[in-house]
Amino acid sequence: MSVLFSGGCACKAIRYECSAVPIYSLNCHCLDCQRATGSAYSSVRIVPASAVRILSGELRYHVVKSDAGHEVRRGFCPDCGSPTLGEIVERPEVVLINCGSLDDPSQYPPSMDFYTSRAQPWDIMDPALMKYAKGLSN
Repeated sequence: MSVLFSGGCACKAIRYECSAVPIYSLNCHCLDCQRATGSAYSSVRIVPASAVRILSGELRYHVVKSDAGHEVRRGFCPDCGSPTLGEIVERPEVVLINCGSLDDPSQYPPSMDFYTSRAQPWDIMDPALMKYAKGLSN
């Protein structure tokens, strides 16, 4: 498995690596992502689950219902609280990687904004990115 990128939590207890190019790289502006990050959106890479390997630590999960109606398991470090990896229960073939947890966040070029209908009025979005009022399937 050739590692393309890696990351982990702030205290370094959680470490992971990924061997696949992201299926999507996006900024999600849904209310759940706003609450989870404490900010305007969540920057996420969506990758094949088979390409992700947790090297150390054990994530704790909090399950929420997304704006799209999906159950999302948000994984975070139980020691420092850093959000790292997530899962959509109905889509076990993919993993969500929080881009702030990447060792090199400059590798994250988002290509789209999701749930722009939920974006905060003070959030200045990049006009060059594709915009979706909801998700891809909405």
